[in-house]
Amino acid sequence: MGRAMIDISVPIDAHSHVYPGDLVPQFEVATQEAVRVSRLSISAHVGTHVDAPSHLLAGGATAERLALEALCGPCQVADLSHLHLGQPITAQHLRSLKLPADCKRLLLRTANSEADVWAAAQFVPNYSALAPDAAWVLALPPPLGLGLTLVGIDYLSVDPYWAHDLPAHRALLANGVIVLEGLDLREVKAGGYELLCLPLKLVGADGAPARAALR
Repeated sequence: MGRAMIDISVPIDAHSHVYPGDLVPQFEVATQEAVRVSRLSISAHVGTHVDAPSHLLAGGATAERLALEALCGPCQVADLSHLHLGQPITAQHLRSLKLPADCKRLLLRTANSEADVWAAAQFVPNYSALAPDAAWVLALPPPLGLGLTLVGIDYLSVDPYWAHDLPAHRALLANGVIVLEGLDLREVKAGGYELLCLPLKLVGADGAPARAALR
């Protein structure tokens, strides 16, 4: 019997949380000669999704060019849910984690999961995210940082809602770190897993919805 899979993707429907200003998912059911055909209109950054470098970097790679090898493989889930909701995750918090030396993919379970922000009726602006110095620790190679290839977080942005210049995004994407956002880690415990994350192959897009799972 194969190992159990844990789905860490959030559902996408008309009630999905969306970042303010982003497109609310729209679904339409039509028929073509008695065959049911669904049409949908969604943002590339809806629900569980991957940010491509072109999201913020001029000339950066687009979604179809993201390496699947970076998106799938061994990962660590770190539990920082003891921090207060909305409290930025700092470099000091990350340096206190006892991660394997070869860790390349890191998913952050924060107070967002503990507070169950996904169950709220609408977008929660005081979510937990990264302070700029934390992003640099994740991105820079050892001994200055962790040198990750992927970082994921359990709400819609690695930057706090008030950080309009998106410093964490810029630090990560500029250093080749794939940003995976919108994870559902409410039922996931800290530890080592295999990450399987397959974003849609949207040509020219600055991001893509993904189905993500842990094994």
